[in-house]
Amino acid sequence: MISDLETELSRLPLVVDLDFSARDLPRNGIYFFYEWGEGERIVRVGTHRGNARLYDRLRTHYGTRRSHRAWRRTSDFRYHLGAALLNRDRDPRLDTWLDRKGERMREIEAEVTDLLHANFTFRVLSVDALEERLALERALIGALSAEPRMSESWLGHFSTDPKIRTWGLWNSDHTGATDPLDIDRLRELVEQTLALPYRSERGDERDDPEPEQDDTR
Repeated sequence: MISDLETELSRLPLVVDLDFSARDLPRNGIYFFYEWGEGERIVRVGTHRGNARLYDRLRTHYGTRRSHRAWRRTSDFRYHLGAALLNRDRDPRLDTWLDRKGERMREIEAEVTDLLHANFTFRVLSVDALEERLALERALIGALSAEPRMSESWLGHFSTDPKIRTWGLWNSDHTGATDPLDIDRLRELVEQTLALPYRSERGDERDDPEPEQDDTR
């Protein structure tokens, strides 16, 4: 199952230029992160709830040079990465970082942004309907977590979340889920995504996106 899944998704363009804009992406979809040192395996799956907010969701994770909103309060991914870095280094600021209601920790946020820009790339799958995005996200995470394949040097081994350490993904929600994954439907979505003229679709790109309400994926 994982082999078929990854083969299909590998047909999608890999985004390596992190100066990407909204015009480079579908309006709605699911994203797949890849991490240096982990081969071709997917290390995180996520989506968004608001309509036409895929770009904003990814920017909330990656940040930009002018961003003030890409931080642990608005991104589970950044929160888990920062915690793993601090735990690995036995940094006494870990407890403060784990308080997501605490003040911004700019030095650590900068380290997380640097890590994301240096070690992570992604692919996106266009999925317009919210209900389908959420169901597919859950099924994909369940399928990928069914066979953990993390390397011995994976940063996630230092995660403070036992689900991340166990399942080998930078996800805590939906790991271990057993929802059926429709490979044929996934193949259709890949074909539809490859046919999209992203750069003519949207011109309202923003360097500093507003975080989505109640969505930290």
